[in-house]
Amino acid sequence: MICISNQKGGVGKTMFAVHLAEYCAERANVLVVDVDGQGNTTRYFQDQRAAANKGASLLFGDGAAPEIMKVSSRLSIIPADRTLNEVEAMPLDVIMHPRRHMASLIAGFDVVIFDTPPSQGRRLLGALVAADAVVTPLGLDKASFEGLEDLLNDIKVVRSKLNPAMQHLGILVNRFKPANKEQCRNLETLQKNFGDRVLSTVLQDRSPVGAAFDSRRPVWKRPNGESARRAGHEFRDACELVYTQATGRPI
Repeated sequence: MICISNQKGGVGKTMFAVHLAEYCAERANVLVVDVDGQGNTTRYFQDQRAAANKGASLLFGDGAAPEIMKVSSRLSIIPADRTLNEVEAMPLDVIMHPRRHMASLIAGFDVVIFDTPPSQGRRLLGALVAADAVVTPLGLDKASFEGLEDLLNDIKVVRSKLNPAMQHLGILVNRFKPANKEQCRNLETLQKNFGDRVLSTVLQDRSPVGAAFDSRRPVWKRPNGESARRAGHEFRDACELVYTQATGRPI
C-alpha cells in the first residue's frame, strides 16, 4: 500500500496519485483509496463522490467496510464520500481502523494507492498507519516547503509507534520550472539538505499534464506534441521508480 502525502496543497499530489494508478494498472490489479474530502481523485475515475457514509469515510468506523467500485478490468476505487471531512471530529483512535479494514479489502489487488488530504489530521494519519510506503510530492516555491518538516516528523512518529514496517520512498519534486532561478536554488537546497531522500526523477511544470487530468487520461496518452511527450516520459519514469521501490518488482 502506497500513500501519496503532503500536508501542503497545490503540490500535485492528486495528479501523481492518478498517474501512478494508471501506470500500475497497466501491469497489476490496483485499488485506489481516496481519503481527501475534495474528491478530485474520485472525480478523475468516476463522475462524482459517493453518497454520505457510503465511501472512504467508512474506513474510519468500526462497522461495515466501504464498497469497492470497479473502474476498469485492473483498476478499482474506494471513493471519497460527502461525509469524509467529518472524520476529523472523531476520536483519535479512528486512525487505527483503516489498517484493519484494508486487511480484508486488499485480496486480489497487487497495489493499493492512498490519496490523502493536504493537512495534518486523522485521515492522513490513518493512511500512514495502513501504508507500507509513502511518497511525498513537493513543489519548489517557498510556500510548498511549508509542512514538509511536519509531515516527515509525522512519518517518523508513525513508524516508531504504530507502523514500523512503513518506508518513506522519498520526496518527488513536482511542477519544477527550470527557467525560474528561485526554484533552481530551492532544488539545490532540497538536494543538499535531504540527499538521496529526494527522488532522482523531477516532474517539470508542463501544460499537457493539467489537460490530461481534465480529460481523464494519463499524460502519456495525450495527442502528439513535444511537451506532452516529455511530460509522459517524466511521469512514467517517476511512476516506475515508485512502483519498483514500493513493490520490489522489476518492470
